[in-house]
Amino acid sequence: MLKRFALATAAVIAMAGCAGTASVTPSRFAGSFGGQWFNTVDADDRGTSEWFIDGAGNVEGEDFDPRLDIAYRVVGHVDESGHLVSTATPNNGTAAAALNGQLEFNAVGQITGVLTWGVEPPLSYNYILTRHE
Repeated sequence: MLKRFALATAAVIAMAGCAGTASVTPSRFAGSFGGQWFNTVDADDRGTSEWFIDGAGNVEGEDFDPRLDIAYRVVGHVDESGHLVSTATPNNGTAAAALNGQLEFNAVGQITGVLTWGVEPPLSYNYILTRHE
Protein backbone atom coordinates (compact mmCIF):
# COMPACT_ATOMS: atom_id res chain seq x y z
CA MET A 1 0.00 0.00 0.00
CA LEU A 2 2.78 2.39 0.94
CA LYS A 3 4.64 1.50 -2.25
CA ARG A 4 1.56 2.31 -4.39
CA PHE A 5 1.13 5.63 -2.58
CA ALA A 6 4.79 6.52 -3.20
CA LEU A 7 4.49 5.64 -6.91
CA ALA A 8 1.28 7.65 -7.26
CA THR A 9 2.85 10.65 -5.50
CA ALA A 10 5.92 10.48 -7.74
CA ALA A 11 3.69 10.38 -10.83
CA VAL A 12 1.75 13.46 -9.68
CA ILE A 13 4.97 15.36 -8.98
CA ALA A 14 6.38 14.39 -12.38
CA MET A 15 3.21 15.55 -14.16
CA ALA A 16 3.20 18.83 -12.24
CA GLY A 17 6.80 19.44 -13.21
CA CYS A 18 6.02 18.83 -16.88
CA ALA A 19 3.05 21.19 -16.77
CA GLY A 20 5.36 24.08 -15.93
CA THR A 21 7.40 23.53 -19.08
CA ALA A 22 4.52 23.39 -21.55
CA SER A 23 4.85 26.04 -24.21
CA VAL A 24 2.05 28.43 -25.08
CA THR A 25 1.67 29.71 -28.62
CA PRO A 26 1.84 33.50 -28.60
CA SER A 27 -1.03 35.54 -30.03
CA ARG A 28 -0.90 35.97 -33.79
CA PHE A 29 -1.56 39.66 -33.09
CA ALA A 30 1.54 40.06 -30.87
CA GLY A 31 3.84 42.95 -31.76
CA SER A 32 4.21 46.72 -31.92
CA PHE A 33 1.97 48.54 -34.36
CA GLY A 34 1.46 52.08 -35.55
CA GLY A 35 -1.07 53.56 -37.89
CA GLN A 36 -4.19 55.57 -38.25
CA TRP A 37 -7.87 55.60 -37.47
CA PHE A 38 -10.69 57.56 -39.07
CA ASN A 39 -14.39 57.98 -38.47
CA THR A 40 -16.52 56.01 -40.92
CA VAL A 41 -18.83 59.02 -41.61
CA ASP A 42 -16.74 62.13 -40.79
CA ALA A 43 -13.44 62.30 -42.71
CA ASP A 44 -12.19 65.14 -40.46
CA ASP A 45 -12.40 62.90 -37.37
CA ARG A 46 -9.09 61.04 -37.67
CA GLY A 47 -5.86 60.42 -35.83
CA THR A 48 -2.95 58.12 -35.16
CA SER A 49 -2.36 54.98 -33.07
CA GLU A 50 0.62 53.31 -31.42
CA TRP A 51 -0.28 49.94 -29.92
CA PHE A 52 1.64 47.07 -28.34
CA ILE A 53 0.02 43.63 -28.19
CA ASP A 54 1.78 41.07 -26.01
CA GLY A 55 1.92 37.32 -26.53
CA ALA A 56 -1.24 36.77 -24.49
CA GLY A 57 -3.23 39.27 -26.61
CA ASN A 58 -3.18 42.10 -24.07
CA VAL A 59 -3.33 45.49 -25.77
CA GLU A 60 -1.78 48.68 -24.46
CA GLY A 61 -1.32 51.80 -26.50
CA GLU A 62 -2.32 55.30 -27.40
CA ASP A 63 -4.67 56.85 -29.93
CA PHE A 64 -4.10 60.53 -30.64
CA ASP A 65 -6.71 62.99 -31.94
CA PRO A 66 -4.84 65.99 -33.38
CA ARG A 67 -8.02 67.99 -34.00
CA LEU A 68 -8.91 67.94 -30.28
CA ASP A 69 -5.30 67.57 -29.05
CA ILE A 70 -6.32 64.59 -26.90
CA ALA A 71 -4.43 61.35 -26.32
CA TYR A 72 -6.44 58.25 -25.42
CA ARG A 73 -4.82 55.42 -23.45
CA VAL A 74 -6.08 52.17 -24.94
CA VAL A 75 -6.02 49.06 -22.71
CA GLY A 76 -7.71 45.76 -23.48
CA HIS A 77 -7.46 42.31 -24.99
CA VAL A 78 -7.73 40.81 -28.48
CA ASP A 79 -8.53 37.10 -28.70
CA GLU A 80 -7.30 34.73 -31.40
CA SER A 81 -10.40 35.31 -33.55
CA GLY A 82 -9.60 39.05 -33.56
CA HIS A 83 -12.33 40.22 -31.19
CA LEU A 84 -11.05 43.31 -29.34
CA VAL A 85 -12.50 44.44 -26.02
CA SER A 86 -10.81 47.58 -24.72
CA THR A 87 -11.22 50.91 -22.99
CA ALA A 88 -10.02 54.26 -24.31
CA THR A 89 -9.28 56.79 -21.57
CA PRO A 90 -8.69 60.42 -22.63
CA ASN A 91 -5.97 62.51 -21.03
CA ASN A 92 -8.31 65.49 -20.56
CA GLY A 93 -10.19 64.07 -17.57
CA THR A 94 -13.39 63.12 -19.38
CA ALA A 95 -14.88 59.66 -18.98
CA ALA A 96 -13.36 56.56 -20.51
CA ALA A 97 -15.32 54.68 -23.16
CA ALA A 98 -15.36 51.17 -24.57
CA LEU A 99 -13.50 50.64 -27.86
CA ASN A 100 -14.56 47.26 -29.21
CA GLY A 101 -14.76 45.41 -32.50
CA GLN A 102 -13.29 42.88 -34.86
CA LEU A 103 -9.68 43.01 -36.07
CA GLU A 104 -8.08 41.00 -38.86
CA PHE A 105 -4.97 40.96 -41.02
CA ASN A 106 -5.28 42.31 -44.55
CA ALA A 107 -3.37 41.01 -47.59
CA VAL A 108 -0.25 43.07 -46.75
CA GLY A 109 -0.13 42.06 -43.07
CA GLN A 110 -1.69 45.16 -41.52
CA ILE A 111 -4.22 44.86 -38.72
CA THR A 112 -7.49 46.39 -39.88
CA GLY A 113 -11.00 46.60 -38.55
CA VAL A 114 -13.95 48.76 -37.64
CA LEU A 115 -14.06 49.54 -33.92
CA THR A 116 -17.00 51.09 -32.12
CA TRP A 117 -16.36 53.78 -29.55
CA GLY A 118 -18.98 53.40 -26.81
CA VAL A 119 -20.25 56.95 -26.52
CA GLU A 120 -23.78 58.27 -27.17
CA PRO A 121 -24.44 57.97 -30.00
CA PRO A 122 -21.83 55.25 -30.70
CA LEU A 123 -19.17 56.16 -33.27
CA SER A 124 -17.43 53.76 -35.66
CA TYR A 125 -13.78 54.04 -36.69
CA ASN A 126 -11.69 52.26 -39.29
CA TYR A 127 -8.27 51.23 -37.96
CA ILE A 128 -5.22 50.42 -40.10
CA LEU A 129 -2.17 49.39 -38.07
CA THR A 130 1.21 48.38 -39.50
CA ARG A 131 3.68 46.20 -37.60
CA HIS A 132 6.90 48.02 -36.62
CA GLU A 133 9.99 46.16 -37.77
